[in-house]
Amino acid sequence: MNVEKQEGNFYITTDKAHLNIDIIHQFSSEQSYRARGIDQELIEETLRNSQLCYGV
Repeated sequence: MNVEKQEGNFYITTDKAHLNIDIIHQFSSEQSYRARGIDQELIEETLRNSQLCYGV
């Protein structure tokens, strides 16, 4: 079951189909300290296997 909520200019959802994998990968691999250089395939696998993902 997915949860969606609109709060002002923010849209929050647990629907993985709404997650922008390219943006998540770009941030993780280029700006995140812990995931710098991470492969996009690993991010995709992690999201597939995660019980709870959400996007804002």
